[in-house]
Amino acid sequence: MAERAFGMRGRHEKKTVELITSEGSIQEILSDHKIDPEQVANFITGASEFRILVDIVSSQLDADRMDYILRDAHSTGVKYGSFDSEWLLSSLCIGTEPNRKAPGDAYDWRLCLDERRGLHSAEQFIIARMHMSLQVYFHHATRGWEAHLLCLFREAAALAEKNELPESTPDLAREFFRTKGKAGPAQFLQLDEATIVCAMQQWTFAEKHPRLRDLASSFLARRKVFHCFELPRSDYRVTMQLSSELKKIGQEERDWLLDSSDLVSYEDFDSIFRGSKRTPAEVSTTAVLLAEGALGAPARPVEADSIMLRAMGDNPIEAINRLYCHQDIVVPVKKVLAALGVS
Repeated sequence: MAERAFGMRGRHEKKTVELITSEGSIQEILSDHKIDPEQVANFITGASEFRILVDIVSSQLDADRMDYILRDAHSTGVKYGSFDSEWLLSSLCIGTEPNRKAPGDAYDWRLCLDERRGLHSAEQFIIARMHMSLQVYFHHATRGWEAHLLCLFREAAALAEKNELPESTPDLAREFFRTKGKAGPAQFLQLDEATIVCAMQQWTFAEKHPRLRDLASSFLARRKVFHCFELPRSDYRVTMQLSSELKKIGQEERDWLLDSSDLVSYEDFDSIFRGSKRTPAEVSTTAVLLAEGALGAPARPVEADSIMLRAMGDNPIEAINRLYCHQDIVVPVKKVLAALGVS
C-alpha cells in the first residue's frame, strides 16, 4: 500500500534487496550459513545467471503466487482461487530455455511442467489467478477500501511534512509518513501493522485535523465513506478534463482519486517481444513452460499446447477505470461527471 501511496511502484522488490544486502540480522544469518547476500538478491532482481532459481522466486509459476492465491482464497472465503497445488508441484520438472540447444547446462535450465501431466494444472492455476484478480484483488469494494487507506496515508504524510501529526503518533509511524515510506532497513523491520493501527487509533482524537480524524475513525470502524463511480475505458483527454474539474471541488488523493489498472490474465511467451526487434533467444521470458520431463529437455511455452492460454495471451482483460470520492463531495462530483458525459 505504501508503494501506491507514495509513488514507489515495484519498490517492494528493491526494499527486499536492501534488507538482504544491508548490514543487519538478515545479512548476518545468510553469512553465518555461508550464503552470499548479493547472490540471493540477484534471484529477486532477475540478475542471477541461474534462470531456474529466478523462476522459482519470480515468474508466472513462482512459489509466492502459488502461496498467496490459495491463502487469499481461504482468507476471503471464495472458491475462485482453488487449484490442485499438490498435483501442480508434482508436475514440475527442469527443461532447457526455448531456442537453446538441449539438453542445456544449468545456466539454460528453466522451471517447467511435465507435458504429460502439467498442462491442465497450468490452466487451472492461471484461471484461478485471473478469477482472484477480477473477483477479489480488483473488485470495486476491495479497491474502494484501498482508496480510503491511500487518502488517509496521503493526509498523514502531508501533516507529517509540516510536523503537524498529533503528538501521540508513534515515532516509527511519524518517521514513516515524514519520509513517505523511505524508512531505513532497521526502522522498516520494526514498522508493522500494529504500529499503523495504533497511529490510526490516536488520530481518531485529532480535533485539530478533522479530515485525518474522519478517515482514521471510519477506516477502523469499517464505515464506508468513499463512493465508487465506474468510468468508461480510459480516454486521455477525458481523464485530464475530469481531473481538472475534480481539483476544483477537492484535493486529489485526499478527497478523491482515479483508479486505473491493467489486468493481465496470462503473459504469453510472445507478449514480451511484440514491437521488439529482438528474437526470443535474446530475451529472457516469464512464460509458463512445458517440457518432456527428462532433465534439460527442450522447453516450449504452454500456450503452444493450450488453446485456452493462447487465447488469454492474445486477448488481455480490459483495464479497470474508476473514480472514488469522499461522501462529502458526491453531489458536485455527480454534476461534473454528468457535464462531461461520463456518468
